[in-house]
Amino acid sequence: MPADSRNAITALFEGKNFTRMGLRDVPWPETLINWTAQGYPTTPVRYVDDYSGSPAFEGFGLSQYPVDAIDHFGMDLVKCGFYWDVYPFRGRSVRVAEDANTYTIENGAGARFRHVCPEHIAFDMTTPETWYNVYKPQLLPFDPTRVKADVMKQKFDARRAQGQFIYFSTMFVWESLRSSLGDVCLYESMLLEPEWMHDFCRTYTDFYKQYMTYVFDNVGVPDGVLLLEDMAYKNTPFCSPKTYDEIIFPYYREIVAFLKARGVYAMLHSCGCVTTLLPYIAEMGFQLLNPMEAKAGCDLEAFVKQYKHQFVFMGGMNEMLLETGDLPLIRRETKKILDMMKAEGARYIFGTDHSVSSNVTLASFQAAVDVFHEHKFY
Repeated sequence: MPADSRNAITALFEGKNFTRMGLRDVPWPETLINWTAQGYPTTPVRYVDDYSGSPAFEGFGLSQYPVDAIDHFGMDLVKCGFYWDVYPFRGRSVRVAEDANTYTIENGAGARFRHVCPEHIAFDMTTPETWYNVYKPQLLPFDPTRVKADVMKQKFDARRAQGQFIYFSTMFVWESLRSSLGDVCLYESMLLEPEWMHDFCRTYTDFYKQYMTYVFDNVGVPDGVLLLEDMAYKNTPFCSPKTYDEIIFPYYREIVAFLKARGVYAMLHSCGCVTTLLPYIAEMGFQLLNPMEAKAGCDLEAFVKQYKHQFVFMGGMNEMLLETGDLPLIRRETKKILDMMKAEGARYIFGTDHSVSSNVTLASFQAAVDVFHEHKFY
């Protein structure tokens, strides 16, 4: 991996003396497994998964594991946490049903989702009374066993020694609401039960700040924190910017200020078309935007032209182009993005507009990465 990763990415955030772009992407576990049949290297050592903090490829029954994509492709940013349980009833993520093709998980907020592609099945937290009487009390006592601090510490120290730019990521109040109440109850309650929604957000903001402080003090302070808050779908947000600003965004402003006070860069991930939310995202003080989902209607070049002084941009390459397997097209479109970023003087971390699916071949992804490394310098 590049020896200057942390310095190079920090320079992008600071907007001073940056000399090159960064690289970060997330191939699915299934994608990496597919790639091993296409020449991708393997190892007998199963490392810690970036996103769960559990052993990588758990449940796949492998004897050899794909090597870590961060190291193999020379990526600049690495996730080392937060590995924690944020639902009211800790440890209550259980498989309650399964068949030949699907399985259903009930989380610690009483919500049931059928997988592999998550499908809403049922929600228990659909009234204020249930929140106040059953679920909220579970979140109030501080419980350090919610956090895999030992796993985080081991990975944090190893990656810091490598000179990586380290970030932690977590969902925040919006995804906590969606995964607890379900979309229908959430949208209705934002209009009809705003007091409940504010109490939920207040409780969870205090919760996240308390546990972030614990992690920072006992693991280490990362360079950045990426909030995973999908606020939109194709062409539009899930609700109006005005409603977001009344119910949700006050807590975003608070957590951004909290992070910056600790010297941590505030980063936002939101899938979907966030175009109409950009003025709010900029005003709230987020310093990085990800992933600018092209297939949902985001116009990367338009975003860059208007907000290049507010954000570091991470992502934006249409992942579906990689799925075509058309190597000349992939090389051309990768270079087009890099050239545009250079022409605009924009601060950029190259990657796809979501993650790298199992429909992408190793040759396709490698072609994009090779073009990046050839043209990454400003």
